[in-house]
Formats: sequence, C-alpha cells, structure tokens
Amino acid sequence: MLDIGCGSGQTTRDVARLAPAGSALGVDLSSRMLALARRLAEREQVSNAAFQQVDAQNHPFPAASFDVAVSRHGSMFFGDPAAAAS
Repeated sequence: MLDIGCGSGQTTRDVARLAPAGSALGVDLSSRMLALARRLAEREQVSNAAFQQVDAQNHPFPAASFDVAVSRHGSMFFGDPAAAAS
C-alpha cells in the first residue's frame, strides 16, 4: 500500500496493522512529519510500515509496485493531483 502525503503516518500505520503479511509505504515532502511518523511506528511496534521523503507528483515509482494507493489528507496540497495519483 502506498500512502501519498502521509504526514505523521497514521493511515500508513493503520493499514500496516491490518495487513501484517504485507507492507505499507508512506511518502511525504515534510522531513519533520516523516521523522514523527517513524518515531510513532517504532513506538507502536509497527514494523511493516516505512516512510520516505518523496514528491509523489514526479517520483518514478516502479510500475505495478503497489496494490493500492491512498491519500487521506495529502491530495489537497497537490499542485497537480492527476500527476500525483498516477
């Protein structure tokens, strides 16, 4: 699962807990929010969640590398929502 604009990673961690055999990747531009997301995942012992500083609007994600992509709040900040979603 890919969480675009994950912020502090709540959705990323929630999905990771629901799919313990899978993995969840949260991406965001904010290094501060990602640092918080990593701390919270470690504190909550969610080991199948990872976080990367990425601009989803132009990052070259490998084709078909995620089963699902979500964006709980991040989409409102996209300059080009269609590019970020694709």
